Amino acid sequence: MKDRIFIGASVSLIISIPWLFFSYLGYQITRLPVIPFELFEALVFISPGAVITSLLELMIQTLHTLNIGPTSAVGKSVEMMVGFMLGLTCLILLGILYATTLDRVRTSWAIKGLIMSITLSL
Repeated sequence: MKDRIFIGASVSLIISIPWLFFSYLGYQITRLPVIPFELFEALVFISPGAVITSLLELMIQTLHTLNIGPTSAVGKSVEMMVGFMLGLTCLILLGILYATTLDRVRTSWAIKGLIMSITLSL
C-alpha cells in the first residue's frame, strides 16, 4: 500500500508541474482562468472572515519585516504561490486516490483516463 501511495504521489507530481505551467501560460496569453487561483479564491471566500483577516495581517507584517518590495505586489505573488501550492497538493492527493482506488478497478485505461480528466476539469 505504501508503494502505491508513493508511486501515485510521484507520478502525479511529475504530471502536475507541467499542467500547472501550461495553465498559467494559458492565463498569460489568453486570460483563461487558472484553476489553482480559482480554487484558492473559493477557499478564501468560504473561510471565516476572522481567519482570513488574521492570515492577511500576518502576511503583511511578514512582508514589512522582510522588506522585500511593495506589499501589494509581493502580496499578490505570495497569493499566487499559495494558489499553486494548493493546486499541486490537490493534484497529488488525486494521484494518491487514483493509485489506491481507481487503479484497482478492472476497466480500460481510456475509461480511467476519462474519469481522471472529468475530475480535473471540475
